Amino acid sequence: MIIPFTKMNGAGNDFVVIDARTLPLRLKSEQVRKLADRTNPLTHGCDQLIVIEHDPNEEQRADAFMRIYNADGSEVDACGNATRCVGWLIMEEKNKGNATIRTNADILHTEVNLWGAALPGWKEASGLITANMGTPRTQWQDIPLSHPVDTLHIPLEIEGLRDPVCVSMGNPHVVFFTADMEQLNRIEKIGAALQRHPLFPKGVNVSIACVRGSPTLGAIDMRVWERGVGLTASCGTAGCAVKVAAVKRELLVPDKFHTITLHNPPAQQTLMVRWDKNGHVHLHGPVVLEFENELEL
Repeated sequence: MIIPFTKMNGAGNDFVVIDARTLPLRLKSEQVRKLADRTNPLTHGCDQLIVIEHDPNEEQRADAFMRIYNADGSEVDACGNATRCVGWLIMEEKNKGNATIRTNADILHTEVNLWGAALPGWKEASGLITANMGTPRTQWQDIPLSHPVDTLHIPLEIEGLRDPVCVSMGNPHVVFFTADMEQLNRIEKIGAALQRHPLFPKGVNVSIACVRGSPTLGAIDMRVWERGVGLTASCGTAGCAVKVAAVKRELLVPDKFHTITLHNPPAQQTLMVRWDKNGHVHLHGPVVLEFENELEL
């Protein structure tokens, strides 16, 4: 079976995208792992593999359904940068300025937007896309956690970091805040240690964040470890979770776009996130179409 694919990235977070709307496709975990492998000569690997399908919901049909696989072959429910990438593809296809993408978590809305277009490094983007990632969940059972705890003050301490915040953006996140930028470099050690901690029955994405400046004009520096992937150049839902956690801790104000700089290799990446008055989190940043090719399954 010969299948076309598109290689894309959203702020460095890269994806192999397969359109299965005309040719239904279900991938096995082993196939996903091979396609996501960084030594794969056709795809050059990816953080997540994305399959675009027709939305099966007939009552409230979105423009497309997005199935998300992590590099380890596991299927997950949310990915912010992939939502922006697939939104861009659908908008280009339909020649319109907005699109709706259904995931296992929710229906998400994307649009072409020029917020923050002057930020460094964004001029090379194929498009600047905003995704409305919906409302965050902060109740312990919604993240989910294995037992009731205060999600604003999680009783965890590791490598000198303590008192994190838990947020679900359709997938689980734990966020440690620090005033010391050097602490960001602990992400590999604590991410690997915590992603399968007993407190997180479905695993967890781990972020370390440093908020600079005032609550109104501040910015965030962060690093993230994604469950099922490891270090990625950026993670959209992690950026959203960190913004929500920072607002909850009164480090930033809501309803304003704040710049989030991700320091994961190979280069710094920038996203912008706003949590609006209606409780919806908006993720904004660049989308890049890298290349198109075909693969054989």
